Order: sequence, then C-alpha cells, then structure tokens
Amino acid sequence: MQAVPYVLIRAEVLDQVLLPAEQAVQAWCEDWGVAREDVTLACLRAWDGAAQLPAATVWRRSWRKDTRALALTWSGELPALVQRLLYAPDRQYAPSGGSAVTAAAAGEAAWQQLLQGLGMALIGGEPAPAAAQPPASDWRYASGAVMLVIHIGRQACHALLNHDAVQALAHSDAQAAAARLPALDFARLLAPLPVRLPVPLGAADVDLGSLMRLQIGDVIRLDTAADRALRVAGPSGAALFDGYLGRAGEALALELAPLDTTNGVQHEQ
Repeated sequence: MQAVPYVLIRAEVLDQVLLPAEQAVQAWCEDWGVAREDVTLACLRAWDGAAQLPAATVWRRSWRKDTRALALTWSGELPALVQRLLYAPDRQYAPSGGSAVTAAAAGEAAWQQLLQGLGMALIGGEPAPAAAQPPASDWRYASGAVMLVIHIGRQACHALLNHDAVQALAHSDAQAAAARLPALDFARLLAPLPVRLPVPLGAADVDLGSLMRLQIGDVIRLDTAADRALRVAGPSGAALFDGYLGRAGEALALELAPLDTTNGVQHEQ
C-alpha cells in the first residue's frame, strides 16, 4: 500500500511557496511594463482553496519534475485582460484590424511568458506536452498540497502544487538560510531570571492530640540533627547543595557546601 502524506501546512510554508511566485510576477511586470498592483497573489492550503475553483474546471497547463507537479487553470478571458493592461483603450481612436491583431498577439505572448515564469520558479524545466488533471488526493484535507491564486482584475489563474513540490520549495537552501535564526547564548539569556531555592529545616510527626494541646513556648523536635547540613533544592525539587545556617546582619544566611550524596552516612574503607 502506498503511503499517503498527512501534512498540516504552517503559515510560514505558505509564505515560502509564495515568495518565488511573487518574484516571478515582479520580473514579469517589469519586463512588460505592467503595474505591479494590477496583479495580486495568494497562497492557500489546497483543501481550503478548492471551493474557489470554477464549477467546470479545465486544467490547461502542467509541469512535472521528478515527483513534483504543478497544474494550472485559468479563465479564457485572461490573455485579453493582459492585452488591455498593455494597451489601455483610447476611446478617441479606433485601431485598424492590423493593430488589433498585433495587440492581441502581444497580450497572448505576455500571458504565456507569465505562465512560463511561474512554472520555472515553482518547478523548473519545461511544461508537460499535455495538461494533466491533478489527482483527487491533492484536494483532501492535510494532503500537503497548496494552491496559488493569481488575480488580474476580476479574473484568476489557479496553480496547484502537490506535496512534493511544496516540500522542495519550503526546504530550499536559499530560503532555509534566509529563515535560519542565529544561535542563542542561553546562559546570558537566562542569567537575570529569578529562581527560588527552598531550604527545608526539617519536619516533625505530631499526633493530633498533642497538636491540640500545644501552647506558646512549647518546643517541637524536628527530625534534622543540629549538626547536619541542610539541603538546598532547585525549582524541580532536586538537591543542589548542602548548607549551614548562619547570620548576615539581621537576616538568616546559608553557607553553601558540596552536596553530600551519602546523606551523612560515612562508610569505613
């Protein structure tokens, strides 16, 4: 049985997938003189973005490299919309037939270059000879696939990247280096944090009757010998040091000593 990935994609991964697409769109806008604000991009988890697809989706272009796959679908009106971005209509001038054909060809060429730039940035290589329908598993919850949405005006192009393509983009050396955090000096970072060190003086077992008869001035004998070192415990309760009570000015103080792991019991050699 073939293993099926179960991947809940973090927002950081969506940003890493979006980055090369943003760079491809930026380069395309500069090449063709298109205002960058006329093209917007979004990156969604595939199972969240499936509802945005048109009812009768036609996958028009696909890329494949090793196990990575990219499939694109777009409205048939997009090349004409790109043409209008390149050649703003002038209502005082009616172009001749030849000019209209040239403008349409330029719009189609610009659109194809945008598709090529996206494919190269997200997968690399050349598109497949024929468009391939993405497998239904790419749309299931936690498939690890993502969907890029490129909006131009009110029209959209949807690009589906499978799990392996997403992983390749998320773990690329360049992006990993950009996202890598510097090493932390934990000793310096933690040094100013206060830590409470309890020093128990001892305990006593008292029956309930004696406890009820206790008076001011009575003495309760503890289970700690007067000459025995006290244990200094850490926040977890583990013993850290031994210590001996003393006085520093008006306050009690504790002189630290090495921890005696024999608990005061000395064995003859």
